[in-house]
Amino acid sequence: LPEQGVMELTAQLLWSEKLNVDNARENVMSELLKLGNIQDLLLQYNAHNDMISSAYVSTESGWMIQADYIAFSKYEEDELIPYEASERSWYQMASQTGPGEIIYTDVMWDVHEGGECIVCASPVYCNDELVAVAGIGFYLELIKNSVQTTTIGEEGYAFLINEKGQIITSGKNTDEIITYMEQEIDLRKCNNQALAENVADMMAGKSTSSRIYMDGKDVYLAYAPLERLGWSFVTVMDVNEVIVPAKESQNAILDLTEKTATQLDGTIRQMQLFFIVLLLIIFVFICLSSTIFTKILTAPIKKLTSEVEKIDGGNLDYHIHINS
Repeated sequence: LPEQGVMELTAQLLWSEKLNVDNARENVMSELLKLGNIQDLLLQYNAHNDMISSAYVSTESGWMIQADYIAFSKYEEDELIPYEASERSWYQMASQTGPGEIIYTDVMWDVHEGGECIVCASPVYCNDELVAVAGIGFYLELIKNSVQTTTIGEEGYAFLINEKGQIITSGKNTDEIITYMEQEIDLRKCNNQALAENVADMMAGKSTSSRIYMDGKDVYLAYAPLERLGWSFVTVMDVNEVIVPAKESQNAILDLTEKTATQLDGTIRQMQLFFIVLLLIIFVFICLSSTIFTKILTAPIKKLTSEVEKIDGGNLDYHIHINS
């Protein structure tokens, strides 16, 4: 049974007021034992999922085993409060579905602790007969905190829209957002035509982005559906905040390109100077080589000419010696 005053995670046995516990004990002992067998599973499932506030299984006969942190809230004037699971929307919705199907409720009020919550539930069948419904519950406050702590860039924020086109929670309460939230306006009918068109797309399950005028600013709106709930998660970011990094990147690329061009120009000039100097050296080398080669080539001819001139002078006994 739930223990009064306990605020730790515990598993508790509850039952419907329509169930006569004294008469039912012998008839459903097997059912109670089976429920007892899964209490550790429910406890571990709850303990290791921060978003979950409670995990439970409720049978068609009226028994229920539940693991949560609010055992203390299940008493009123020292009397255990009966729990009518079959009258709750999560039970009724799940019991009308087939094996393996999952349902999510609309936002509802927690019967024990109060506060807005959502329940995910699935039917349990045995031999084609509905015997129980398993469910998990989580407070909307947890979802709100997740949305409110979502940041995009410096000024960007997120908000959540339900299946009715209404803002549930927002990470930034601007004048326009506050008005929509306080008046519970269906944004498909709001005065901001661009926003209304985008919300209509959200309700159709679309996932995209758009540039609109909102809260006196030019902003980018991006959204994606939470399909099982029929909700949409929306992010808002100032266009300037998106464009500034792009401009910075563009300027950085232009600076880098300019520096690269300057370096290439310098390298090209150095290569040109190198080739000019190299050509001059080659030219000088060719000139020197040509001069030396010419002297080597013409030396025997000059010697022969000189020797012939001596013979031509009348010295016919002179012998010419040319080794070339």
